[in-house]
Amino acid sequence: GYIRRTKRLSKMMDVFLEHVLDEHNERRREEGEGFVPKDMIDLLLQIADDPDMEVPIQRDGIKATSRFCRSGPAAGCAPAYMGLALKMAPLSLANLLHAFAWRLPNGVVAEELDMEERLRFTMPRNVPLQAVAEPKLPARLYTTYPKAAVTPNMC
Repeated sequence: GYIRRTKRLSKMMDVFLEHVLDEHNERRREEGEGFVPKDMIDLLLQIADDPDMEVPIQRDGIKATSRFCRSGPAAGCAPAYMGLALKMAPLSLANLLHAFAWRLPNGVVAEELDMEERLRFTMPRNVPLQAVAEPKLPARLYTTYPKAAVTPNMC
């Protein structure tokens, strides 16, 4: 029953991820020296090709990382909501960019920003980027909506 289905799905997922890795490698070969990583798989494959890595990354490691990142429960999110979260993130960012004028804090010049990154899963900057948000829309648009009364029969 359950174990047999899980093993069958795992094999299917492995075949699918092999295909994904092959597609990414093909794009890397086609673009040659001008290749720029577009996603996490591209970046992991590029890092895996580095001969100076102390601990090399194997294809199975890249597939496992991809599986882990795509499963929501490890991050505290049900898989059914991952698609929604992936669609909402760009929308939320677009709203922030549209609603505010962004500038650097006083005394900070763009040319002096440290854009170096630490090699970690999310590649954070060595020095966190700080920005000041100034409202550019009418103040009434920044107010929160009043809480709606929820009755038991509404749920």
